[in-house]
Amino acid sequence: MTEAGGGLSRRRALTVLGVGVGALAAEQALVADEMPTEATAPASIPPANPRVTAVPGGYAPDGTAGRHAALPLDQVKLLDSPFRDNQARNTSYLLFLDPERMLRSFRLNYGQPSAAEPIGGWERPASEVRGHTTGHLMSGLALTYANTGDDAARTRGRYLVSQLAALQARAAAAGFHPGYQSAFPEV
Repeated sequence: MTEAGGGLSRRRALTVLGVGVGALAAEQALVADEMPTEATAPASIPPANPRVTAVPGGYAPDGTAGRHAALPLDQVKLLDSPFRDNQARNTSYLLFLDPERMLRSFRLNYGQPSAAEPIGGWERPASEVRGHTTGHLMSGLALTYANTGDDAARTRGRYLVSQLAALQARAAAAGFHPGYQSAFPEV
């Protein structure tokens, strides 16, 4: 199905891509006329930069979320609820992942030894995108620490960053351009 102009509608594209009804409902809520104005918004939410006009989708060019600036994660605490249970489950999973296995492809790429077992799926040794999950893990650990203050998440994240920085410092010695950082060769 196409729009009258011959292009694919946003709704159809999201449906085809499998995003589903939840995302469509959220998008409609964001662009609906019923969005609270600054006059009706709670006073505890700081207004977005007044020099930036929010676009109908709810995002401003300066990166602020919605019609108001996003709250720092350390100022948001979940109460006893299924949401907090999910947050705890997510934190446990992030801490369950073995950093040595996540770093294996990076170390081997820089000519360093690794006794860790390889990871499968997109991280398997022959994958052209191996190493990318480590970036997701670091983002998850950083967000978890920012929101919960969990020292184990902070420690794990710092360890991964320090190990990747040490490998990156070896880029030239490993035959890569200075600063190259990846779990697969530069070529």
